[in-house]
Amino acid sequence: MPQAYDLKSNTANNSNLSSNIKRSTPLSSRYFHRAPLIFPRYYQHLQNPPSRHSSTYVGPLNHHRPRFLSAWDITSRPVIYNSSHNISTNTPIVTTMSKSNDEDRTQLQTMPTKDFADLVMLPREWRRGDDCIQWPRNHDYYNIVWLENLWKYINEKLPNDLTMLENTNILYSQPLSRPLGVSTSNNTISLYKLSKNIGLIQLPMSATKDDLAIQKVLLKLNFYCIEPFPDIIRRHKLIDEYVPQLSCLGLLQIFKCRLRHFTQIKIQHEFNTLLNEHDIKLLRQYLSRIMTQQLDDSNIQCIKQLPIFDNAYLANDLNQQQQQQPYYKYISLNNILYIYESGTKLPIDIQPPKQCIHVTDSDSRILLDKLGYVIHDFTHVARYLITTIGQQQQQQQQQQQQQQNSKNTNLKNDQQKAVFLGKWLLTNCTNLILTDVVSQDTLSTCRLFLNRKGELCSCQQMFDPSSFQNNNKEKYLTLFEIKYLPSIELCSINENLILLKHLKLRQLYDIKIDEIIDICDSIIKESSLTTTNKRSLMSLLADFIIDIFNQNQKLIDDYSQAKQISLRQYLNNTPWMPVMLEKPHGYPLTLTWQGSIDSRYSFVTPREACDKTHGFLIGAIALISSLDLPESFYSSIRSSTITTNRMLLDMREVKLDLLIKQLKCVVLCYQKLSPQEQKNETFDYLNVCKHLYDTLSCLNCPNDILKEMRLCDLTEWIWTGINGFSSTNHIYLIDKIHPLAPYIQILPYELYSYRKFFESMGVKYLPDASKLEDLLRNQQQQSIDENLFKWIKETYTKDRRLLQLINDLELKYNLKGNHKIKNINDDQTRITFSSTLDLSDDKVYLYLTDIFNQQTNIKETVIQALTTISKEKKTQLLTEEDYFIRKMSGSEYQKNLYDHYRAYNDLLLPNLNVLPKNVKDTLVLFALDHADNTMLNILKQHCCIPCTPNGRTLNKPSKLIHPYCRLASLYSDIDSLFPYGGQDSYLREDRLNVLKLL
Repeated sequence: MPQAYDLKSNTANNSNLSSNIKRSTPLSSRYFHRAPLIFPRYYQHLQNPPSRHSSTYVGPLNHHRPRFLSAWDITSRPVIYNSSHNISTNTPIVTTMSKSNDEDRTQLQTMPTKDFADLVMLPREWRRGDDCIQWPRNHDYYNIVWLENLWKYINEKLPNDLTMLENTNILYSQPLSRPLGVSTSNNTISLYKLSKNIGLIQLPMSATKDDLAIQKVLLKLNFYCIEPFPDIIRRHKLIDEYVPQLSCLGLLQIFKCRLRHFTQIKIQHEFNTLLNEHDIKLLRQYLSRIMTQQLDDSNIQCIKQLPIFDNAYLANDLNQQQQQQPYYKYISLNNILYIYESGTKLPIDIQPPKQCIHVTDSDSRILLDKLGYVIHDFTHVARYLITTIGQQQQQQQQQQQQQQNSKNTNLKNDQQKAVFLGKWLLTNCTNLILTDVVSQDTLSTCRLFLNRKGELCSCQQMFDPSSFQNNNKEKYLTLFEIKYLPSIELCSINENLILLKHLKLRQLYDIKIDEIIDICDSIIKESSLTTTNKRSLMSLLADFIIDIFNQNQKLIDDYSQAKQISLRQYLNNTPWMPVMLEKPHGYPLTLTWQGSIDSRYSFVTPREACDKTHGFLIGAIALISSLDLPESFYSSIRSSTITTNRMLLDMREVKLDLLIKQLKCVVLCYQKLSPQEQKNETFDYLNVCKHLYDTLSCLNCPNDILKEMRLCDLTEWIWTGINGFSSTNHIYLIDKIHPLAPYIQILPYELYSYRKFFESMGVKYLPDASKLEDLLRNQQQQSIDENLFKWIKETYTKDRRLLQLINDLELKYNLKGNHKIKNINDDQTRITFSSTLDLSDDKVYLYLTDIFNQQTNIKETVIQALTTISKEKKTQLLTEEDYFIRKMSGSEYQKNLYDHYRAYNDLLLPNLNVLPKNVKDTLVLFALDHADNTMLNILKQHCCIPCTPNGRTLNKPSKLIHPYCRLASLYSDIDSLFPYGGQDSYLREDRLNVLKLL
């Protein structure tokens, strides 16, 4: 902007002045009619003002300090700027001004907008059109004082028109205040644009709590809600047209501005997305206070367009997807079908695009009453709904018959609306349904109820869910022929279920074999289409099949033999049986588990899976079922007769070849482990081997076993502990304390109970003479205990070759001359050692095997329990070597000597009641988790399992009832017949299986 113009002294002729009046004025020019001038101290230099009809205007001063507005700063040498008829340079300015103008005013005409802005001399930042700018409060020139002087002049000289100053940032709030949500420093001030279109509104001088609440709501709607303007601005009578004060009318004024520039859809979207329920209620409450006299046509129309009323249609995700237009929770009064109060929201749009408004508060009622709307009762709308949908149902059924093979989207949408209406009517219109005859007749012929498959059905096509609950089969409601059961949410309210019962729902006992097969087909088909809930759905189906046939054998017997054969073929050839995907508890982590290899085989036919109890026997090479089959489904080995249920399922049998393959897989997996992994999983591999040895020993066919091992090329299969596995030719059955034991592989202590089985498989107690010769020759470089020599001499008295080798070795080690002395010393040492063994009756000598290293703090818990039980006796923990020394030292040393079997049988289990609950549970649960046959027999003889209702009573496992068996429904918790605990204790699946064996 130019700061100064060239000073020229020009004089204009009268003709020039008159001709200037007739010049046309451009439409883009801004007129400033009779704009009064401000004369600082130069006013006294003017003698005659210029003519009112002159088209000249004065340029800015060359020296503009002091100045206020350059447009009106006058000097003694004014400049004539941009006029086609300039005044003569010799004519003084005072002679060019008409003396008829006796006021201190002049007239500036045809001033372009740009020129006016330049003349006003506002900073460029104020003229960019920004809604709000930050300006230095202590600016050298354009500061608060300057703005106050500006508004003083505007109030005096421009009281009726502010159009020339529109879109300039000349509005400011109180210096010590700032708008909500705007953070400014103390050195700046917020300047707002003078405009009717930016949504600026000011708080009253004395703002109430409601005003402050509405202020926050307006801020969410992107309105500028600021503190009151200074009095110098509020004094202008036109300022409220640009920035109204916060009130009902002021609120409507800024909403009108927004409605003029935004579409109704955009307004509705903003209110529904930016405001919450509390904000909408505040707006309704605020507007309901408007006086009836203030409701002119424009204000009424504005309120009608505001989306501040509750939509009676309560849409869900499914309905929103079906709608062509988005769903809004809050709507306006445009295109309304009904306005009703009481009752509840509607589940569907009755007659789109017309909508219903639900009045839920007094503010809405007051506001609608002032607007002249009629509010209906809820029953009126409900009756209209039933009548309308009843007519639509008849039309839809006719269309379905004509279009059975075509997909009609609109028809499907209508069916969905009917479903939601049916649930809504049962839930909210019970009295109307029970008392209104027309409504009863309409609903009895309408298909308004969903089954589990999402299809519209009549009640006669579905089963009564309460019949499942009466038989403790609630878990089957989600799959018991999904097209025959009403949806769960439909029957979740008792009143609704009563209404459905009056419409003749079928009972559970009406099911037939064909329907069971149909159930299986439907569930298998549905599970094949989904991946999220497949396993749980199929597992539930398997439980249902087992349960329904186990408890209702007449279901099969009442049909012909052909029907039974057809059912049996279907069950054995259909992949409905779930496979155990995860390894059972106690199964080695590094051992192969067939069920986890390929997830595609998560459900197989019964002929492809083995029983769940065989997981440790063949889990590495065969699929294992995860079902807990009742006793009636097992073979005649467990039951005296073959039942009808046994005829239903042909599960894969555990044969010898599978056992040998499993044993070979165990050997190979263990050999691939690192030493640290072998150490970590020693007990778990031992546990699997014990299961296999136990089963093989029961077969009592060593020749067949050896034959199968030769076919599988399995030679090393006998567990030896950390060293892995050994063959029958390299392991022997002697005790660990035998003189020969340090020099050969012997059977571990944990496998002593299987000595007879290993002996039948060709394992010898002692090596023959030739093996001893090889052993002795290999040990020549190392020292050999003379006790071994003595034992060989005493045992192999007739083997001259072996005896000669012993003599040679004795001569080599120089033992022959000192043999007698050394034997004497050994005897003395042995006597001395025995005499030094502690025979105190105040101690308990305890040996715990390596299985007690598998669980943290279990050794400490056992010692603590023994100390509590034995009172004054101390517990001394022995190593394996010390234990066998005491065990072989005589009966007097075995009095207080205990291994874990004897400790459980004699001390721990008989005295569980004196132990704290956590200690007691820890001991028993550890025994259940690591039980072999010996421990199972011990647990079976003692009252060691806490039972219901509170776990304080202990009972024998054989006297308890499985909590999930068919007999469980006949007893209650107070009968003390169920194990007490949770899924992390006695009710864990694997522990319940162990209890079943007891």
